[in-house]
Amino acid sequence: GVRRLVASGMMSRGRPVWLRLRLAPPLGETRTPALPFVPGAHPSPSLLEVLTTLDVAARDPDVTGILQRMEGAPAGVARALSLRRAVEAAAARKPVLAYGESYSAADYLVASGASEVWAPPAGAIRMVGLRLDAFFLHDLLGKIGARPEVLRVGSHKTAAEMLTRQGMSPEQREQLEALMDDWYGAWVDAVARGRDRSPDAVREWIDRGPHAAPRAQEDGYLDACRYPDEAQD
Repeated sequence: GVRRLVASGMMSRGRPVWLRLRLAPPLGETRTPALPFVPGAHPSPSLLEVLTTLDVAARDPDVTGILQRMEGAPAGVARALSLRRAVEAAAARKPVLAYGESYSAADYLVASGASEVWAPPAGAIRMVGLRLDAFFLHDLLGKIGARPEVLRVGSHKTAAEMLTRQGMSPEQREQLEALMDDWYGAWVDAVARGRDRSPDAVREWIDRGPHAAPRAQEDGYLDACRYPDEAQD
């Protein structure tokens, strides 16, 4: 686990140690238990444990750098941004190498805080913007004879619309678009800062996505195309 890796670094006085940190979903608020009777299964660390590990490793003089293996970003924009800030803070103190086979939008948001971002030659950065989905149960409830009774106070109180409508109301669309604009702006600003680009350049690059790893390297959004064993070495 991440704590044992940091502890081993602290015990290795006089030898350079790289912390190998595996980031895999769900990275929830609490530790995910391992599946019973599954050989080699280990509990997934919590988001708090990963944030703490990054902070401790960044301050530990015996830890030379951090190899961050990207296997999936945490669910939710807030968690991804929290992890991105922790990676950026660690990279301000020592080298942080992010390595992933393929980067989703959330993966790359986190990875962009690292000192360098690598991918295999056949990898990709699948950044094509953000989206939100909504579903509505009005017709389904009607088929089973259920009729929801909702008291709505205020024009933008839309939580119960999934039960009472067949589609999105203008008020709900307005709220979701405002939320998405905030998330997208924070995402673009973070990537621009990490890759030393202007926000407009990042937006234009996203509009042309997705990008194969060699092209992403040419555009300056990857530092190298390397195989996993090369990253390990």
